[in-house]
Amino acid sequence: MGGIFIIGNTLSEKLQCFTSSFLKVKIMKSTQAEIDHFITLLFDPTRHQEALEMAQNNTEYTELAKQIIKSFEKFFMDDFENLIKAEELDLNFAKQNHLPAEFGRLIHLKELNISGSKLTDLPLEVCQLSNLRKLILSSNQLSFLPKEIKQLTHLEILDLSFNLLTELPLELCQLNNLKIIDLSHNQITHLPEEIQQLSSLRELIVEENKISYLSVGLCQLINLEKLDLRSNQLTNLPAQFSQLNNLKELCLYGNKLTDLPLEVCQLSNLQILDLEENQLINLPIEISQLPHLEKFFLSYNNLSILPVEINQLINLKVLSLIGNRFSITDHERLKTSLPNCQIKI
Repeated sequence: MGGIFIIGNTLSEKLQCFTSSFLKVKIMKSTQAEIDHFITLLFDPTRHQEALEMAQNNTEYTELAKQIIKSFEKFFMDDFENLIKAEELDLNFAKQNHLPAEFGRLIHLKELNISGSKLTDLPLEVCQLSNLRKLILSSNQLSFLPKEIKQLTHLEILDLSFNLLTELPLELCQLNNLKIIDLSHNQITHLPEEIQQLSSLRELIVEENKISYLSVGLCQLINLEKLDLRSNQLTNLPAQFSQLNNLKELCLYGNKLTDLPLEVCQLSNLQILDLEENQLINLPIEISQLPHLEKFFLSYNNLSILPVEINQLINLKVLSLIGNRFSITDHERLKTSLPNCQIKI
């Protein structure tokens, strides 16, 4: 059975022992404590600047750093027989700008985490891992993905959050086993029509991008259960949006909506609806068509009245109205009409 292999713990500790014992004879002017301190800094991503300053001030440490990097690949290959059996590999914050060619032979890998590694390009070796189910690439500097990404046909979860993407690569739309995609905190301006090919998608997170309109293709994702579009630039929704009738959670927080689109009121399976920090002036009476709604967030809009039809939302448990223009009287009326609901006003 495959196990979990974590670069940065097992391998780094082994390499630290190597450098500490073997390289101490290479630097006669530094004490063992000083060498150990430098090695500790070098393997701590939060203290790389200190290691750099030591290397700049002492050529001995510059040479030591070079030997450590060279040794890293040696130990990587020594551990390869164990690594090749792994099903999960964590390279989180490993600062790996490239991977050995042999990396593509890790055919048993199902989960790979290369987050926080300052990647500007996705190594092609990753695209050879045909059994991957989960790939985490968050907090890098990716502005595009190679076309070879389409080879990951078994991929179910893909995290590309906190990168520099301006569009959804069309090759991703060929990965029809994808269930969850996180594209939050990028610079994406639109989602292509081809996104409709992701028929297995259950969760799409596009928070904190620059999307001003939604494609009709998005509305074809009829199995979608969660859609997070918070902090974009939407002013309306396409008429076909009502086709997303399996949606249970919809977040439109922090957009530019002045009216609640009637298409939202046709999503009869919605349980969570977040419309906070828009520019809503009123709600349509059709809001009553959301019988399963449990949490309704409307804070920080321009609302001063709610339709009486909101009383028909008998499953409502949380209603947030903070930062609007409701009176104490309104609050009391809502408490009476929705006795089982926590109302924040």
